[in-house]
Amino acid sequence: MRILFVYPNFNLPKRINHGVACLSAFLKQHRNEVSLLQINSKSDLKKIKKVQEIKPDLILFSVSTTQWQISKYLIKEISVFSKARIFVGGVHPTVSPECIYELEEISGICRGEGEYPLLYLIEKIKKNEPLNNLANFWVKDRKNVIKNGILPLIDNLDELPLPDWDIFEEESLLGYPSFSFSRGCPFACGYCINSALRIIYKDKGNYVRVKSVHSAIEEIKDKVEKYRLKMINFDDDVFLKDRAWLKEFCDRFKKEIGIFFNCNARPENIDDETCVILKKAGAKFIGIGIESGDENIRREMLGRYLSDDQIVNSFKIVRAHGLKSYAFNMIGIPGENVDKFKKTIEINKKITPDDLQISIFYPFPGTPLGELCKNKDFVKYKSGYGYFDQSTLKMKEFPRSQIHKYFDRFEYLVYKDSNIKKAFKFRISKIIRRHKVLNLISAPLISIFKNLHSRS
Repeated sequence: MRILFVYPNFNLPKRINHGVACLSAFLKQHRNEVSLLQINSKSDLKKIKKVQEIKPDLILFSVSTTQWQISKYLIKEISVFSKARIFVGGVHPTVSPECIYELEEISGICRGEGEYPLLYLIEKIKKNEPLNNLANFWVKDRKNVIKNGILPLIDNLDELPLPDWDIFEEESLLGYPSFSFSRGCPFACGYCINSALRIIYKDKGNYVRVKSVHSAIEEIKDKVEKYRLKMINFDDDVFLKDRAWLKEFCDRFKKEIGIFFNCNARPENIDDETCVILKKAGAKFIGIGIESGDENIRREMLGRYLSDDQIVNSFKIVRAHGLKSYAFNMIGIPGENVDKFKKTIEINKKITPDDLQISIFYPFPGTPLGELCKNKDFVKYKSGYGYFDQSTLKMKEFPRSQIHKYFDRFEYLVYKDSNIKKAFKFRISKIIRRHKVLNLISAPLISIFKNLHSRS
């Protein structure tokens, strides 16, 4: 069967989508022809016309919640060029399956892991069989929606083929070549979608699963050789969680691959022994989540039970071992105000990370904080298109205008006393980005994207 994936990643850097890469490899392994349209920018919207050339039998969207609005537009536009059935998968329909009712052009949605459910879907379509008994899917049957249950999680990730990078554009591969060897996260942060997915997958098997070291090394070898990679990134939430796995992996990585890499960590997983292992293997940057500099916000809202001393010490240890640090931060969290957010600025000034980022809190459906925002009627605005540049909340204690003000100035305020040159570089880039984002979301979608194609 000829299958087209559409991956909306609007207003974001081009990157590999791990889920799409895994699904494509699995479907190709079962003798399907797979292609991809990755939509990152306004100019990418012209790719919609390629649907006419591809002539897919089945169109599959992979959608996150922050990309749902642009996805609805794309689904409507693509349906002009193709009569193929359209199914939507990814995190958004998994936690918000009612989205199936929002567009008549959608034939169904897939909840959760899609490898085997998609295989069953394709077989039923080939045989022209009804789709009413199809695990993981909600499907439309005339005016009704049939809601099927969810299959158990795939326990052994080693049984899956190597992710397919070939369907991605070169810029996505080389700009940020990244790997993910695990599914699920052992932590339960109040803002993270994993907290919602855990509930959906209750009693459906082990939520956290990790590939064997052997499989991980073979996957890296394949991609490094094929794409001549000189630096790679590991996106796993749990990369440092299992000390035995990490030591075996790093020993083999140094001997058999021997290039530089970046990875993520939590402060409580950082110690001297771990940093020695990472440094010896070729680690450069360690990304560490701070999120909030206010200890009460971290504990009561985010579910991150860390002291300020633990956070500061983790960055000290990383620096002491000659590794660079990257700090993840957040603003606009329920319960936060300007004074509490200033503690996030202060803790970053204290640790002086080599690099950092800040995102505006987003109330993901099904998460503890998402539900709190809904119950308190905080959600008043639609999200922008991209990586959390606009707050969706209206909170008396932390006005939206203040959230945007400190979001725009955050990096400057962190670095202005220690590195004024770096501070100004961040400030200028934020001004440019804010200008682009405001231009992008200031008009309705239909006005922004008009005249990009002609209809016959």
